[in-house]
Amino acid sequence: MSVEIGVKQNLEITEIDSDGIHLGDVLLPAKETEEELSVGEMLEVFVYTAAKGELLASLSEPFGQVGELAYLKVTALTSFGAFLEWGIEKDLFLPMGEQTCDVKEESHYLVKIYLDRTNRLCATMRVDDYLQAHPSYTPGEMVKGTVYGENERIGVFIAIEDCYYGFVPNAERYKTYGIGDQDEFRVIRIREDGRVDLSNKQVAHKQMDDDSEMILQEAIKQGGNLYLNDKSDPEMIMKRLNISKNAFKRAIGRLIKEKKIEQNDKGIRVLDENNTLD
Repeated sequence: MSVEIGVKQNLEITEIDSDGIHLGDVLLPAKETEEELSVGEMLEVFVYTAAKGELLASLSEPFGQVGELAYLKVTALTSFGAFLEWGIEKDLFLPMGEQTCDVKEESHYLVKIYLDRTNRLCATMRVDDYLQAHPSYTPGEMVKGTVYGENERIGVFIAIEDCYYGFVPNAERYKTYGIGDQDEFRVIRIREDGRVDLSNKQVAHKQMDDDSEMILQEAIKQGGNLYLNDKSDPEMIMKRLNISKNAFKRAIGRLIKEKKIEQNDKGIRVLDENNTLD
């Protein structure tokens, strides 16, 4: 019976005992199912390797299979790598050499799942070679993506829908990002090589709507006062709100015009009738 590690497949039940259900050389542990099964039946399972290399099966749906990209959460850190939650009992190993940044526990990252030379299931954050080009997007379309790389001189690399090459040049970058962050981006153009240039700035009126609402809610969270105004240092505005000073000034200008806030020497104050969290 041919068995593939790291993928779902149909295997025939060859034996049932106290250890569980045997599918040829693969064991489905007894705790995995309470269903009454019989020798000769076919069972769809996900096959993986245990710590000592033995083949185990799971009825659980993994978050990704060998050859696929998946957005997974770090569950533990060690001196030799990290472990990722991926939907089955045994966590997926992310070797230190396959990490492209200092990963953090509880944070999510985009990885490709692969088998190493010893048939051990592993993950890599080096996903660039596994993304696709020439998607059918149109300029102006909004898409979701995951940050998988950064070059401070030129911009941020994005996996659009965790599938296609995307890139936010610094001239179109209005936020700071870390590896693993997800956001919505506007398509600028499809390049000749099929990769997609993006912006994290929406069309102007929609961007101002979002910025104004974000600032209002942030001020409300701070008790109705936000100690930033149009004289504040641009770096402080970026650090506190993750937007440029120009965007901040446009947004508070709208809020003042709509009589939702007032500005003073210390910052902005939410007017009483607007001082409730959404």
